Amino acid sequence: MPTDIDHTISQQVREEKYRKLEYDCDKRQEMRVELIHRYLHLTRTVMPALSQTRSDKWPVQKDHCFQRIVLDAVCGDVWYEYVSRPAYRHLSLEQARRAVKICENIIAGRTDLADLNRQSLSWRGKLSTSHFSKHDPKAER
Repeated sequence: MPTDIDHTISQQVREEKYRKLEYDCDKRQEMRVELIHRYLHLTRTVMPALSQTRSDKWPVQKDHCFQRIVLDAVCGDVWYEYVSRPAYRHLSLEQARRAVKICENIIAGRTDLADLNRQSLSWRGKLSTSHFSKHDPKAER
């Protein structure tokens, strides 16, 4: 039969487990916030600045375009079908991790921004089927 000491020890063990869970949740939230700040810094500052200086000319220059492309890639579709607006407030820890990884891969040249942009535009029904400008002589043939 449990004694008062057993009950006290059991209560202490439960409280310690709760504190650990609380600590783990706090750490996960802290990591999530840090990753979101990194994602925002990369898409608002770093990538737009790089778009002006890269020799391989990225197809977009504005921060909201980088954010659209990255978030669509994270979600595998139009992002706002999966994440409430504003996205930076509603990204999960895993989504924030993926967003930062995609940004870093784009910056490092391991992921093709133009391909991601085409895929994003395709999901949105905005991809032009013609890759030729009106003045391209090949288009006139």
